[in-house]
Amino acid sequence: MFIAYMMLGAGIAAGTIAPAAFVVANWFGGRRGLAMGVTLGGTTTGGMLMTLTASYVIAHWGWRTAYLVFAPVFLIVIPSVLMVVRSRPPGERRMSVAERPRCWRGSKQLRRLERARCG
Repeated sequence: MFIAYMMLGAGIAAGTIAPAAFVVANWFGGRRGLAMGVTLGGTTTGGMLMTLTASYVIAHWGWRTAYLVFAPVFLIVIPSVLMVVRSRPPGERRMSVAERPRCWRGSKQLRRLERARCG
């Protein structure tokens, strides 16, 4: 049972927390911490509300009805999110992992110049 819960936790982290953190890190610069907090708080709140709603539907109408209730919701929400959410802002220059550290070394003036050069 412990291994099953470990796999469940890894799946949840890979399916919600990691993609959300990736998108927020690419879209926000100055207030990234606040954006990350709001996003992860929303993810956690959504998981809590979904658990409560699913348990209510299962308790009152059974698991078969719960599947029929939630399937259309997910079949609409997931493709909509995939069409709307972009992982990076449009026009952003992509850097390799090797390029990025080179762009942030040195003094404040040098960093400003490097940001202009590196994007």
